[in-house]
Amino acid sequence: MGNGKQILQRKIKNQRKRFAQLLFMSVLFIDDFHEEFAVLGSTGNIYTVTIKHVPNCTCPDFGKGNLCKHIFFIYLKVFRLNRDSSFIYQKALLSKELRSIFANAAPDPTVLANQRVRDKYKTFTSGELVSDTNGNENEKRRPIEGNCPICYEPLEEKDHKNIVWCKEGCGNNLHKDCFEQWKRSKRGDKVTCVYCRINWEESGSELLINEEGYVNLGDVQGMNTIRDTTSYYRKYRSWY
Repeated sequence: MGNGKQILQRKIKNQRKRFAQLLFMSVLFIDDFHEEFAVLGSTGNIYTVTIKHVPNCTCPDFGKGNLCKHIFFIYLKVFRLNRDSSFIYQKALLSKELRSIFANAAPDPTVLANQRVRDKYKTFTSGELVSDTNGNENEKRRPIEGNCPICYEPLEEKDHKNIVWCKEGCGNNLHKDCFEQWKRSKRGDKVTCVYCRINWEESGSELLINEEGYVNLGDVQGMNTIRDTTSYYRKYRSWY
């Protein structure tokens, strides 16, 4: 057990930077010994971490028999357990241990996903439309005038169907075709506004069930949804 714990401790230490890419979405109280958490993974996939007598996660890494980083994340950032706590490395927990873990929960506010992501997820899981906390977004849009910042050709109101605008930031307009070229130039990086560089929101692209079968809200959070494996700790299997 000691050797196995040391391996897991090294795994946490070497993957600590990747913890910064995880975000806490929501918690569902089932009973005194069962709580479920939605976790936004490093590429925007949403995984369900269940802390009960036998903790589990819906991610592929846990499915391969590994104690995944999403479970570690909930233990360390939501329940605020010490990294040396024996609870973290146990495959099963006693009722008294669960009581102790749940009683001392103090979620780190810095790991909470943004409000729009949480609203989108709530809409998806409950079927209830959550009101836009930003009010009437069209009030943010600038008049269609001047020149496109990419092609420098005029922007005209009559061509409004072929014009997109920055909904999350400055409200400025540009040609849709020009913006598509801008997106392609990013080559997998976050797509930002040409003007203000804020992460770009596109209607209809926010909620996605990807080819892995997971709901992915990376676009809403402004995350790169393409997995970067170059920083994985080679001695261990890839973490999702």
